Amino acid sequence: MDMPVPDIDVPVLEPTPYEPQRTLNETNKIKNGVASSIRSFTDSLLSYVPKQVKDPINKNLETLKLNVSGLFNYINKHKFEIR
Repeated sequence: MDMPVPDIDVPVLEPTPYEPQRTLNETNKIKNGVASSIRSFTDSLLSYVPKQVKDPINKNLETLKLNVSGLFNYINKHKFEIR
């Protein structure tokens, strides 16, 4: 250590003050922020999903059900009563 510094034609690296990398707390904040934004994006995607489109067969079946239930409602209005 007490020896003289040799004369070298190449630039010598000089130490700089130590700057620590991000702490664990800062890393967790970033990780939580990214996870939060991903969660909010997926929630918005799930809320955007449209209702299931009914097939034409299902539409016809629903129409038939409505017609039949309408007939039964008509019949039930005029019940046979014994006096």
